[in-house]
Amino acid sequence: MSVGNSVVPDDVLQLENNNFFEFVKLFAGEKLSNVIKFQDISNAQCLLACEDPFEILLLDSDDLVDLQKQACVKLKSSGFVVLPGLICKMKILKGALINKRTELKRRRIISDNVNRTSGTLSNSSVINNGNNLTQLSVQESNIYSSSTATSYATEDKLKQHLVNLVDDWCEKFSQNKNQLAFRLQHDLDYLIIVDLVSNKALVKCRCGVKSMLGQKDSRYILSNFIRHLTHKNPCVMVKEKLASINANVNINNVSDGNDTNESVDVESNSMSDLVSRAPSSLGKRRKDQTVNSSSSKKKRSI
Repeated sequence: MSVGNSVVPDDVLQLENNNFFEFVKLFAGEKLSNVIKFQDISNAQCLLACEDPFEILLLDSDDLVDLQKQACVKLKSSGFVVLPGLICKMKILKGALINKRTELKRRRIISDNVNRTSGTLSNSSVINNGNNLTQLSVQESNIYSSSTATSYATEDKLKQHLVNLVDDWCEKFSQNKNQLAFRLQHDLDYLIIVDLVSNKALVKCRCGVKSMLGQKDSRYILSNFIRHLTHKNPCVMVKEKLASINANVNINNVSDGNDTNESVDVESNSMSDLVSRAPSSLGKRRKDQTVNSSSSKKKRSI
């Protein structure tokens, strides 16, 4: 088995004594396991705290002879040099243990945060003067929480959870303000940045403003980002979106008006045609009546 190919179990930091030595044997080989076992380095935390586990092999002691024969090269000067392969294996082993410890820490942070994550979102009121946005106010009264799984193992899933909360706010805003086309798209209108190590998250708006997500009762809340969007002097990106929506509505209204005018024109033309034909028909009837009257007079004269 190649070094490092053995899967590092999630409970590796809890392994003690023979269980830990057996793991090291599977991961890095029997020689390295014997070096660790001889020194009573009985768990992962102890190994990571030991600055140089090979230092003992350089001592001059009869108790170390057998171990030195396994792990070292004996010099003619009676000194010993640790095999380079064992040194590399030790570095790989320590690196794997550190990575596993970091991974477990991140999982714990995500689980603690997401289990209690909710967004404190807002009902916003909008007053428009023409196409210009003049005021947006915030009432932090609604709390949204995701109905998805309460435990996430990756940073991407935590981001998606926060994206869903932003989408919920956009939908609520659209319904309340009749702005059905108002949407914020992640990676285009805003970007969520999560640092699990420092337990921080922020939202970077398209306009360049960064809003650090606050925490309340160990929950991420979106109020800082929402406040940026709905301030008295709101985000330029929001202004542009609302102006674009209003412009489209006006265009649709003008289009509907043109359709109505075209219909009226058609009806007017039809009426004009009818009126223009009416005198011609009336003249024809009068002419026919005159001819018939003349014929009758001629018959009486005869």
